[in-house]
Amino acid sequence: MNAREYTIAELAREVGMSPRNIRAHQARGLIARPVRRGRVAYYDFGHRDRLESVKALQRQGFNLAAIEAMLGTGQTRAHNEQLNRLVGRLAEEQPALAFRLERHGITARGDNGTPHVLRPQLLRRALELRKVGLPTLAALHILIAILDRLGAVADDLARMTGGRIRTLTRDPDSARALEPVERIAAGLPDGLAELLNEAFRAAVENLAARPDPVATRRAPVHPTRRAS
Repeated sequence: MNAREYTIAELAREVGMSPRNIRAHQARGLIARPVRRGRVAYYDFGHRDRLESVKALQRQGFNLAAIEAMLGTGQTRAHNEQLNRLVGRLAEEQPALAFRLERHGITARGDNGTPHVLRPQLLRRALELRKVGLPTLAALHILIAILDRLGAVADDLARMTGGRIRTLTRDPDSARALEPVERIAAGLPDGLAELLNEAFRAAVENLAARPDPVATRRAPVHPTRRAS
């Protein structure tokens, strides 16, 4: 057997996950189907890294539906392996940049210390900036700058939303006033994340629909003077 391949039992030991869970993730499309030779199914490093990503996102509190949305399906495995090779090179050649990508949850390190992509769709969107002529490193620095700013904005909006909820649900004449607040707070993180995501999408789409701000900042047109 090739050293880059695993049976499902070996893969389960490698990633610390039961064979049953691996099959369940495969059924959801989170990992691609293995290669079969005879009656034995073989998995490779791509499957291993993908499962490490699933585990890391679960540790952050994401459910499988959210993870599926972030990672896409196993059909994108070949592209994701390219991204994993990219972040592997960054870890060696640009450790400071690799650290910032990891800090923002775009990449993570598996139990064996190998870096891999946690949010391939987000990373792909950043790298698509290369189509307009930006180098890879510049595109990644822009992604990090956006996430730095959005992190502060999201934190501020979360505090503002929590304050508004407390204000709108407060009943000064009732001793039970805090009960609905506590129930709302329990389900707030997931709901607020979806709300912020869609609100930001709408704001960016509105921005994209506006005329080019550079093109509209032209010198004022003065009335034509009449010839004397």
